[in-house]
Order: sequence, then C-alpha cells, then structure tokens
Amino acid sequence: MKNKRVAILVGSICLLAIFLVLPLMVACTAPEPAPAPAPAPAPEPEVFHWRYQSILPVGDNEYDFALVEKMRRLEEVSEGRIKVDIFPVGGMAGYYEAAMGLINGVFEMADNHGGFVTLDPVLEYRDLPGAVLSTSQYHELIMDKGWTDITKAAYAKLGVKFTGKYSNHAGCGGALIFGDFAWRKADDVAGKKVFTYGGVGYLIGELGGAPTDMSTDELYMGLKLGTIDAMMYPTAELETMGFKEVVKYVNFPYVLAPGGMMFLFNMDAWNSLPADLQYTIENECWTDEWLMDLWNRYYPLNKAGVDAALEYGVERVDMPEAEVMKVLEIARKVWNSEVSPRSADCAAVVKIFEDAIDLLIEEGRYGKEWLYAGGPGPQ
Repeated sequence: MKNKRVAILVGSICLLAIFLVLPLMVACTAPEPAPAPAPAPAPEPEVFHWRYQSILPVGDNEYDFALVEKMRRLEEVSEGRIKVDIFPVGGMAGYYEAAMGLINGVFEMADNHGGFVTLDPVLEYRDLPGAVLSTSQYHELIMDKGWTDITKAAYAKLGVKFTGKYSNHAGCGGALIFGDFAWRKADDVAGKKVFTYGGVGYLIGELGGAPTDMSTDELYMGLKLGTIDAMMYPTAELETMGFKEVVKYVNFPYVLAPGGMMFLFNMDAWNSLPADLQYTIENECWTDEWLMDLWNRYYPLNKAGVDAALEYGVERVDMPEAEVMKVLEIARKVWNSEVSPRSADCAAVVKIFEDAIDLLIEEGRYGKEWLYAGGPGPQ
C-alpha cells in the first residue's frame, strides 16, 4: 500500500514537472522565420512627351522624310523614353515666332531658323554664300575648327541647348536659285526679288538683287503671283512642293551647301532629362555614321526633283566656272563688309570659312567634283 502511494506521488510529481517545463520548452523553441517580402517592382522610367516645332511645311522633304527619321531615331535610342510630336510651320508657332517659342518653353525642340538671327547675328552664319562645301569638308574645315563651340555658346546664352550635331549629312544637301530668270552671269540677278536665308541675302543685295524673306508655306504662291521672282531652296521640293509648276529656270551651281538642320532643345527641357539620356542624345543618337546613312537615302530625292522639273519643261542653266569664281569673290567681299563687323563671333566665323576656302582652292578641291551635279553628294 505504501509503495502504491509512493508510485502515485512520483507520478504526480512527474506530471507536474511536465506541465511546468513543457511551456518553457515551447517558449524557448525558435520560431520559423517569416518569409521575406517580395521585392518592390522597379519604378517605370519617366517618359518625356515633347513637341517639335518646325519652320518647314508639309511637302518639304527635310520635314516629311529627314525630320521624321531623326525623331524616330531619338525615340529608338532612348528606348521609348522620349516621344516627339512634330508640327509643321504654323502648327504651334509661325515662321518668325518659332525661336521665342522654343526659348520660352512653348515647345521643347525646334529648327535653327525662325527668328534666332534677330537675337544673335552669328546664328545666321552656319553657311556663308559661295562657300559650297561637301559634307566631309564641312566637318573637317568648319565644325571642327571652332564653329561648333561658337554656335553652342551663342545658343546657350539664349536658353537653348545645341548638341553640336548639325545634320548637313541628311539635310537639304544644298540650295539652288530657281525662278523666272536664268542666272548665267553674276549680275543677272540684278533687280530680281529672291527669297533667301542665311548670308545669301547680302550676296544677292551686293549683286543688285532684292533679298526677300517670307514664310516657307507662302513660297509657292509667292512665285505664282510674282511676289518674288526666284527662291533659294533645295531641289527635291521642285517635285514634292510643286515648285516646278511656277518656275522657268533651275540655276546651277549651288549657292549654299551643304545646308541642313541643327538639333535644338529648350534648355529647361534639356536639363530635366536624366544624365544617361543626355549622354545618349549627345553621343549615341545622331552619330556621323547614322546621319551619313540617312543622307544616302535622302540624296536621290534631290536629283529626282531636278529630273522631274526638267521633264516638266523647266530649263537647266549652268553658270560658267569663271562666273562662279566671280560670285565667290563678291561673296567673300560681302563676308568682310557685312558679316564680320556684326560681332566678334561673326568675324571669327568668317575667318573659319575664309581659311577653309583658301585651303580648298590651294589644293584644287573647291567643288570640282559636284558643283554642278544633282547635289553635293556624300563625300
């Protein structure tokens, strides 16, 4: 009996110990770790929806073809982070208002025309009349000799970013004078009203003509109604804008080449881009190789415009080389009498062009291969 009571007592003590110790054991057991939270999804990169105001009309190949390709390229290399809507002249601003629209941020991108020359005269002289250079010569002898730095600084003072890329490879290729008179001798332009841009107006004036400015979407009717006698423009538009219908003569050689467009941004819009996008635009977007490829596709349009005009009945006129050199001599006189005095930067640009032409003439490279061709080709 006694042993039974002892056994019961021992059993009770063991049960009590189990009840006392078990909760402690459970409490001391390490809990299972909670599952790690799923990583937060990476934020979507910001997409910039920008507007580009051109001073060119629909039908101009620089607008319809080259500009569209350039903006498509921008969207491609930015991986869709920059999307650009393009507006022809008058879309958001007129020909003369485009510069202030860009400066004031009405739109984020624009052409390098439309009133900039009234704000800083050096911006008029990306090309000088008679300084007809091939695309490779332009890079070698103009852009890389200080013109790019001067132009960048001038735009920056106005609140505009110029990337240093000048699309003369894929721009208009060159500009001829076509209209109702044949230009065989230097002074044949005397008394004629000629639409011009850049420094060519000074040359036309020196030769006795009347340089005339008007919006690009008014040129066809200007020729048809006699408001102007001739115009300086690329040759593709003889067909695409119908100029062949309202001119009698296409006058060679080119008076301005290679021509083209810069890539300009409103400075605040540019500064809003992350550093990697700025780098991509300046270094990977409109490379020389890409622009040359675009030019190779654009160039045939210039020749096609001339061919279409001749087939329509327009007469081609080739100024003799002696007269061409006379025009160049007069143009250089104008550079120094009209352009250089406007500012120190203008004088520096004239010096760059003069040095380039002197070198080309000395080496026998001044336009011999393509001065009268369908356009300054990809050389």
